[in-house]
Amino acid sequence: MIVTTNSFMSCSYIPVAFSLIRELLQFTSSPYIHLGYDERQKSKPCFLEADNPQKTPNFDGFERTLGDVLDPLGVTSDRVVRWQNYEKIHYQGRLGDITQCPPDIDCGLPSTPTHSDEDGIVPPKLPWFGTVDVRRGGPWRIYSTTRGMAAKSPIGIMAQIGEL
Repeated sequence: MIVTTNSFMSCSYIPVAFSLIRELLQFTSSPYIHLGYDERQKSKPCFLEADNPQKTPNFDGFERTLGDVLDPLGVTSDRVVRWQNYEKIHYQGRLGDITQCPPDIDCGLPSTPTHSDEDGIVPPKLPWFGTVDVRRGGPWRIYSTTRGMAAKSPIGIMAQIGEL
């Protein structure tokens, strides 16, 4: 198998990723780290280009490698934030227990249980961050959006101030 330097399977990937993340963690006081999207269908071309175009991308292997990089740094899955994916699928092997909902999208992830099932068991708490786009609307819209989101008890609210 051909392994290129931009592949997570490259022997140089883990040391470079480890060093980069370790350095980034030194600049923040937040207990959380944001790893971005897990849009598997959208990112498939990148994986195929980096690994082996003849195979199905090894997304679960990539997620495990991320875990291997973060573990020695003390970053566990309960500290990893991932965007709510537009595929509306929670992949079993996904690293990151916290979901960040994009602006103006209701992920349907209340932090606190809203009901019990027929056995009286309350569903577990689902941690999530909300996002408020501060580039749109005026002060009143930003305030009312933030206040409405805070009423749903996220573990945090992030401001979107730009786009990649």
